[in-house]
Amino acid sequence: MKKSTKKDSTAIEIDLQSGRSKSKDTELVVLVTPLGTSRSDLKQIEELVTTSLSSHKNKSDIQRVASAVSDLVKRRKLDKDSSETLTIDVLPSLNQGLIVQGISKDSLTSLEPYSVRKLAVKLLRIIRKKNNAKSVKIFVPSDLVAQEDHKHGFLEALLLADYRFSRYLTKPALIERLKIDIEAIDLNSYRLRSFDKEFSQTVKRCSALVKGTNIAREQVNLPPNDCNPESVTNLCRTMARQTKLSIKVYSESELTRIKAGGILAVGAASARRPRLAKLVHTHQKSSTRRSRRTSKPKIAIVGKGVTFDSGGLSLKAAKAMELMKFDMAGAAAVLGAIHTVAELNLGCEVRAYLPLVENMIDGSATKPGDIITTLKGKTVEVLNTDAEGRLILADALTLAERDGADVIIDLATLTGAVVVGLGTHLAGFYGRDQQLCNSLERAAERAGERVWRLPLVPEQRESLRSSWADLRNISAEPWGGSIVAATFLGEFVSTQKWLHLDIAGVAYSERDSEVLPKGATGFGVRTLVRLIEELADQG
Repeated sequence: MKKSTKKDSTAIEIDLQSGRSKSKDTELVVLVTPLGTSRSDLKQIEELVTTSLSSHKNKSDIQRVASAVSDLVKRRKLDKDSSETLTIDVLPSLNQGLIVQGISKDSLTSLEPYSVRKLAVKLLRIIRKKNNAKSVKIFVPSDLVAQEDHKHGFLEALLLADYRFSRYLTKPALIERLKIDIEAIDLNSYRLRSFDKEFSQTVKRCSALVKGTNIAREQVNLPPNDCNPESVTNLCRTMARQTKLSIKVYSESELTRIKAGGILAVGAASARRPRLAKLVHTHQKSSTRRSRRTSKPKIAIVGKGVTFDSGGLSLKAAKAMELMKFDMAGAAAVLGAIHTVAELNLGCEVRAYLPLVENMIDGSATKPGDIITTLKGKTVEVLNTDAEGRLILADALTLAERDGADVIIDLATLTGAVVVGLGTHLAGFYGRDQQLCNSLERAAERAGERVWRLPLVPEQRESLRSSWADLRNISAEPWGGSIVAATFLGEFVSTQKWLHLDIAGVAYSERDSEVLPKGATGFGVRTLVRLIEELADQG
């Protein structure tokens, strides 16, 4: 994606997959505008259509099209709140097609960021159906993209919706690249508006966030025979070389040396031996700027990295095992986020911790009833080997705190209970510090990712009490599973500045959603980056 270099242009050029290989010989114009049947509404529609088609010299044909659109709005009695889509076939003399997308006039300045993203994806899907276009111009109301979050969300959503995982298709669909120009149009003067001077920075941030999100998606979508602890650490090494991240990989022998008993216990039965990857971003100071002596927080992001989860000896049912490649979505999100942080050179130190294991079965597997000693020194009675994510996170969280992190944020596809409670559109999160929780909610809203705060209940600690060890890894009671898991993790983090996100319901979608295609969502990458930006700014 890049800003157009054409003289006096307000356009932003985006290359997207066209989706089909049919010969393309026309330009498609998409106009987003409020509709309505009053005289002033119809005049506005005609003027906006005229402006959107003004690149052509045949003014009489343009006027006829504008009149035809207003007549269509009048016949269908479309009011100012209509979100209907009007399609005008290719106009031979103009060599163009026209789509008019209705939008509520009252909502232009009050749309939530998520709604702006839905609009962008809706337009992309409409464009893909018009498969004979060689190029596309989208005209959006300037009020709609006046806010930074809306402008960023619109561009970002187009690119995120363009992702497809086709690595293993022997005959993938033929893909051509489709150039989309985006123009801002003033609804009152009917003139095109230039994007602000900071827009190039918006484009840079948007591209980096999408790239990071797609890194996470790609890892989660990979089949488990090609995604394992070794392959992920190899990717980490490659990423470190490319982005000036520093890296430390703990092999099985090093995990044994530091006594990371949680990670070792979960990975004991796999031929793919456990590892822990640690990536560190340090802000690269510009030689042309004076550094301000402000204290920036050291932020640790921790992601559960179970590259395949059979459940261990507490074996999952066959159906429940089918999608267990996505049980490393937390680690994937952390990997995508640290890549974006490095690319944008955010102004604080960020450390990413990826505990990586396969939870498998053989004669050396951890057994229900085993007692293990974690990196923190606490003992845990393992009563269910399918409650394994909390065991590897316990060690990673301990390491993050030992390394002196001021803020610790972990992400994990941790419990089915959070899906029962919140469904597949919200991630549950837990936190001790109100200000940090507020920051997370703001970051998630700006990122178009939905979160909901759940309570940490001190009394829940009693359900994790074991007769034979410091803790048990599952509750003695059959309810509150997500809260139980968060309470368990809290035993390994002493700082108040800790957040836990349970992303089990939102990390993977089995069908196209309003804003994303089927498959891995990359949930958490964009929220983490925006949260880190805010924390860095707070100092």
